[in-house]
Amino acid sequence: MALSYYHVTVSGAGSKTGADWANAYGLAEYYSHTIAAGDVFYFKSGTYTLTADLGTTTDGTLTDPIAVIGVKSGTTATGNAVDYDDFATGDDRPYFNGGASYDVNFDNYAILRNIRAESEQDNVIRADQHSIIENCYALNDYSADSASKVAIYGGGSGNRIINCEVESYNTGIDMASGLIAFCYVKQLGTRTTATAVILDLRTLVFGCIVDGYAKGVFTTGRSIHILQCVFAEILNNPAISGSGTTTGGWSVINTIIYSCGQGLYWGSNNNNIYQNNNTFYDNTFDFNNVPKEGDTEDLFCDFNLSSADPKFRAASSEDFRIFNGSPSMDTGKTLELGIG
Repeated sequence: MALSYYHVTVSGAGSKTGADWANAYGLAEYYSHTIAAGDVFYFKSGTYTLTADLGTTTDGTLTDPIAVIGVKSGTTATGNAVDYDDFATGDDRPYFNGGASYDVNFDNYAILRNIRAESEQDNVIRADQHSIIENCYALNDYSADSASKVAIYGGGSGNRIINCEVESYNTGIDMASGLIAFCYVKQLGTRTTATAVILDLRTLVFGCIVDGYAKGVFTTGRSIHILQCVFAEILNNPAISGSGTTTGGWSVINTIIYSCGQGLYWGSNNNNIYQNNNTFYDNTFDFNNVPKEGDTEDLFCDFNLSSADPKFRAASSEDFRIFNGSPSMDTGKTLELGIG
């Protein structure tokens, strides 16, 4: 099956066949389309007020995924001529407003790229296993307490959530397994139980910032690896925590935990927890139930910890970059062949 390309604007154009921008689908025509594996929908910038879920229960495939891709407002390229230079960024990304009733919801082998979405539904942006969610902004503005209200959800295995901005009063990202990279996850309001990232097992969290949540990363599973992240002002619960008899095989490397109530916390039954070259600064306590350096029950624990102020550019205004002169600059563990 070959990929099939469709072009969508808020109101549509011409004969509204979706074949090109001069004859683009409007949202109504998109809804009338029977989505199949291999369908690629290019959405131009604008506000799309949803009257149903923007999604399908039809699966894509590895070679023929189903894709929704936001493109720049000035894009003239069509079909397979659309490339990365045409991809929308920032406020130019198409905006899907689901209100209290609708969301962006796809099944397996989906690609959701360069879009913004807001909803009060359980999942603002969702894709199931072997899917990619990239360069997206998701706001779950359901303001009452509800752990089931999630901004981005990745179900099943093998998902990738990359370069996304997430804001939620409740759960930020909930994912079974895969990769979360270069994401910014921020809590809205003052919830005392909300969790930024809920994981199942076998996930790499890389280069992410978690800001202001009640709890940072939480799992009851194993094989979670957190690398080069920042956890800031996680005030009520641990920044990183695992519990349950199956939790283990974790690593936390080159990560900064800053002004949190608790740093790392595992249940007493957990094992094989490895941390290296992390910075703990201004936390109520840094870690517990984590093997200490030299403990015989975990031969792979090698702390090399720092308690120095990382000197962010402006943490109070959510700028967590470090700069020349920061004690955290160029001090992380180098990851390369032959380090063992």
